[in-house]
Amino acid sequence: MKTIKDLTVDVTYTVGYGGMVVSDEVYKGLQKIQDEHHGKASSDICCDNKDADLAAAFEWLADNIKEVDAYEWSYELLDFE
Repeated sequence: MKTIKDLTVDVTYTVGYGGMVVSDEVYKGLQKIQDEHHGKASSDICCDNKDADLAAAFEWLADNIKEVDAYEWSYELLDFE
């Protein structure tokens, strides 16, 4: 057996959905994420921002995108000691 002192892993998974019905606010927020933030949603952009559309979109993503729905995963070790 070995002991790992520090382990930090970046996990990426891919999900696909279709026919989803969302509010206008969530739709606008998702558009802003795509157009203004290169499709990347992170807590610093969406939660620290006073933009209600971005906040609604980030909350919707957190509530609806689930790892159990993933069809592809990748793991990147950022720190391993």
